[in-house]
Amino acid sequence: MMTKELTPDRAIKVALLSCSGVGPRGWERIRAWKQIEKMTWQGVWEKVLTRGEQWGLKSEALRGVAELKEKMPDWENFEEELKIEGIWVILAEDGVEGGYPPLLQEIPDHPEILFGRGTKDNLLPITQVAMVGTRRATSYGRMAARCLAEEVVAEGLGVVSGFMYGIDVICQRAAHLAGGITTGVLGYGFNYCFPQSQKPLMEEMISQGQTMITEFPPWQMPLAGNFPARNRIVAGLSLGTVVVEAAAESGSLITANLAADYGREVMAVPGPIKSIYSEGTRALLKLGATWVGSGAEIKAAVTSLDGGLPFSQVAPINDQSYQLKQKAAQALSANLPMEQKIILENLSREPLGLKAEQLMIATDLTLVDLQSHLILLQLDGQIEQIGEVFSLAQR
Repeated sequence: MMTKELTPDRAIKVALLSCSGVGPRGWERIRAWKQIEKMTWQGVWEKVLTRGEQWGLKSEALRGVAELKEKMPDWENFEEELKIEGIWVILAEDGVEGGYPPLLQEIPDHPEILFGRGTKDNLLPITQVAMVGTRRATSYGRMAARCLAEEVVAEGLGVVSGFMYGIDVICQRAAHLAGGITTGVLGYGFNYCFPQSQKPLMEEMISQGQTMITEFPPWQMPLAGNFPARNRIVAGLSLGTVVVEAAAESGSLITANLAADYGREVMAVPGPIKSIYSEGTRALLKLGATWVGSGAEIKAAVTSLDGGLPFSQVAPINDQSYQLKQKAAQALSANLPMEQKIILENLSREPLGLKAEQLMIATDLTLVDLQSHLILLQLDGQIEQIGEVFSLAQR
């Protein structure tokens, strides 16, 4: 597979698409100004900042451009930023011939840009399935994830997931150790790894031929809103999505519903009837998802694809209070250390709050570090504690 060289002209498009708030629509507005392709790197930023408002760019986009101009005064700086981490870039306009994943190109909201590390050619096969699930995997879920991932590889399929702790990374690690192909889709840029404890595994997998991709530029830190956006890429890269273990409000159900919207197969693994982490998979099965319990059944489901499932999204994911909590956490975390942003992100997903022990698992912080951040957040009035439970402060 040939990845196009990052020429100055191409770097300008990559950089503008990387700016917060610009996106494909903003790029089209900028590109409509015919002279942009004849300008220098510095000239483009000056012109966008002085004329952007007239072109219909919003204030968020202009802030993103100003930040990038300060970070990357010349296109060589931008190129160096990518080379340091061995990052390659693929644009949707490059097409399959230029390395853009064919299945991903089919979805209506495909990303215009992909940053990647590892083996580019892993993105081209269309024989991949997404395997997703809860971050709080049970012993049953861990066993099911490992066994199914190994069997999926034995059936000649690759595994796509979000490289998040819990079911996602268990499936990807099992597929990797079984000698299969696995692609991790990140909700942040390559200057970060979340949780940080998975960094060694990420580097090992990349060095041994696996692939990590993201639509976010290297300097984009993990934020709550990035992960639901990331899920569409997980679903879009895959022939189908397998939900291994999930609670009723699991983010994995977002991926499953996106897969259904894209006409891809949706599969669910049955679990213990009394486990809260089987509620999400039970809901999917009731709505028409395919029951699977082996790699052979997963392969049979995706190779006999009949156009996907016409079911509606599971209600808790679109609950208005849930979305408001997410937005509140992002707004509150604007100028905080990353550890505190991650705490707020996790609390935004749990309307009833979390105990310190749960936050330790979710954030990968030690108890001492976690307690210090919790105290600071309480002093700032951003979280509150009732008994042993921490939650976002009611405002």
